[in-house]
Amino acid sequence: MAGKKAKSTYWLFNTDETEPEGKGAHQRMIDQSCIAAWGDCIRHGGAKRTLEQIEFGNTVFLFRAGHGIVAVADVLDGPPIPSKTIFPGGDREFKRPICNLRKSSKPLSCAAIRDATGYDLPGRHIVCRIHNVSAVKHILQYFNAAKQPSRRKGRK
Repeated sequence: MAGKKAKSTYWLFNTDETEPEGKGAHQRMIDQSCIAAWGDCIRHGGAKRTLEQIEFGNTVFLFRAGHGIVAVADVLDGPPIPSKTIFPGGDREFKRPICNLRKSSKPLSCAAIRDATGYDLPGRHIVCRIHNVSAVKHILQYFNAAKQPSRRKGRK
């Protein structure tokens, strides 16, 4: 969908850190303002096709297994491009640029989302669309609040 922004759609994007090649991948994605996938990604037909599911303007929740959601961002226009900068030792890597990156000093855990909304995140997939409105609102509020500068009262 080149050029035209898609309707707001929200995706859980697993940074794939349970694999040895993925150790530290969430931070490299944040540092390089991208989302990335590598290898066969059997369920979705490979890394490139996995990333093609997400359209320009969609929002991704970067999920780190064992920690929770570490950042939220919007996907920029353009196809996935070959890369070798996110998954050392991985093969057939592709990435897509993101913008409006919001992160917090503390990841938002799956348990916190479930406690607040009753929704269990589908964290076992590389990419999965999130249809639960209350979960999406909760995640966005958490990261939008983290983006706001703290206001301390000082002496005059």
